[in-house]
Amino acid sequence: MVIEMLQVGRRFGRRQVLQGVDLTAREGAVTGLLGPNGAGKSTTLRVLLGLLRPHGGQVRLFGEPWRREHLARVGASVDGPSFYGHLTGRQNVALHARLVGVGAAAVGEALETVGLGAAADQRASGYSTGMRSRLALAIALLGDPDLVVLDEPQNGLDPSGVREVRELVRRLARDGRTVLFSSHLLSEVAAVADDVTCLAAGRTVFAGPLSALAPDGDLESAYFQVTAGRAAR
Repeated sequence: MVIEMLQVGRRFGRRQVLQGVDLTAREGAVTGLLGPNGAGKSTTLRVLLGLLRPHGGQVRLFGEPWRREHLARVGASVDGPSFYGHLTGRQNVALHARLVGVGAAAVGEALETVGLGAAADQRASGYSTGMRSRLALAIALLGDPDLVVLDEPQNGLDPSGVREVRELVRRLARDGRTVLFSSHLLSEVAAVADDVTCLAAGRTVFAGPLSALAPDGDLESAYFQVTAGRAAR
């Protein structure tokens, strides 16, 4: 498994936000992370990426106990787009490229991949919400990562942008990468995910193939059934 999170816990003060999260992601597969607001999706991703320390359980990456060195093989976009408004899109990506040690060719390739090629030399402060989301995606793809982690990648995108992100995620998986993404758009999870993990009140309430969660194809009904009565406290 590329990702293994076993009974992971995390608290903020006296509040237990994660209290038994199990999450796995297979190599070359797309895993969708679902859950109501406050279920712990973003906290789970932050723990996975080492931005927060778990207060229980185990986290493994690429078949080994979590080590910071593993992050060299990970591309991520969490907590919304992070950029310098006074710099152009190209300059923002180039700055991150230097940090991860990749050349200028990778900058242009990443911008074209997410559909920002024509706007690459505009200041990022003038970007729309959707363009900022694309910029964050471009940065996540630098360094040709084996694992791509995306937190609500469709936020702020128009229907054509949502479709492009969907196609990008599929292409990443076809190329052998592992993708983990959180989303509140059930239709998008149904369209691209191989596996699904559902969280509710800081616990995993389902983990497995999408076909096992919704064998009849009705993901909405299945989702509300497994999360019913488990609102965040």
